[in-house]
Amino acid sequence: MGKAKPKIGIYKIENKINGKIYIGQSVNIAKRIIEHKYRAFDEKDERTYSLYLYVAMRKYGKQNFSFDIIEECQKEALNEKEQYWIQHYKSNQKEYGYNLSDGGDSKYSRNMTSGTNVSLRKQKIAEIKDLLINTSIPIQEIAKRYGLTTASITNINRGKSWFCVDAKYPLRDTRKPNCYYCPQCGDKLSTKHSKLCRRCDSERQNYAHGFPGVDAMTEDVSNYGLKELSKKYGVAERTVWRWSKKYNIPLQGWNQERRLKCE
Repeated sequence: MGKAKPKIGIYKIENKINGKIYIGQSVNIAKRIIEHKYRAFDEKDERTYSLYLYVAMRKYGKQNFSFDIIEECQKEALNEKEQYWIQHYKSNQKEYGYNLSDGGDSKYSRNMTSGTNVSLRKQKIAEIKDLLINTSIPIQEIAKRYGLTTASITNINRGKSWFCVDAKYPLRDTRKPNCYYCPQCGDKLSTKHSKLCRRCDSERQNYAHGFPGVDAMTEDVSNYGLKELSKKYGVAERTVWRWSKKYNIPLQGWNQERRLKCE
């Protein structure tokens, strides 16, 4: 028994949920339908991955699409028949179907490289990049919004697909830092909840109380004792001692017992 001859003609792919239709032509319909089912989920083929039909197949699931032969014909009649059925179902109108052209071209690449499709894809990618750079919307949510996989958005973020020489990758840093750093001096923070390192935080508190310069404090120390300095600066005696230690200025009335207490 010989091998079955491939069927030539027009086929229809219909979304069972919303009724939208795609009309196609092929000299081997069975093979062409298998290609549709595979390409819809093939992320490596960026040229076809963003096609309107394939985005819908990923969104609704392959199981929610029917694949049927609606007419067999001679190869020479394919273009005419495809145009007829596209007009019949209005599948080139977005509210009714997934065709991106009026049909009539036996090379499927016409749909894939049509000016409308390319511009739509570029606009969509630009929107995705803007969301990655300027918002904190989770990658999973962006993927869901545009009918793509998380891996596709991740590849765009890393520059593995739709690379742009002027962009800095990754567009969004999704890594969780192992260390946290002080925004003022760059030293490591003790915990991820700390806003400043201990040194910068201490200086911040000192400045809040009017941290004196070395000249001003040297003059004050010559005129006031520890208690008076504490009252003048509005800080604890221990803080005054730390300042004096920082500037290497001896304090009046500063005995060994009180020094050990502050240390």
